[in-house]
Amino acid sequence: MVLSDDLEYYESEEEYRLGRPAKGAVHLDVSYCPNPRIEGNDQHEFTVHALPFQFTCRAESRADMLAWIDCIQSRLGI
Repeated sequence: MVLSDDLEYYESEEEYRLGRPAKGAVHLDVSYCPNPRIEGNDQHEFTVHALPFQFTCRAESRADMLAWIDCIQSRLGI
């Protein structure tokens, strides 16, 4: 995923690096990203709610997960 005005998602990092179009985008103007449960969250998952959908995302580490959440919440003015 790439955070810009929206949250764009790609099939793979290679697709992004090659300049291919995003597979889709989550419009953050009607979204929220609550803080996830930290205890027992070994997969480093968090959810982005983009009405009427919700997307479960997985980061490589707890630090990456918290950084993503912070960036998204900052973008949303939270």
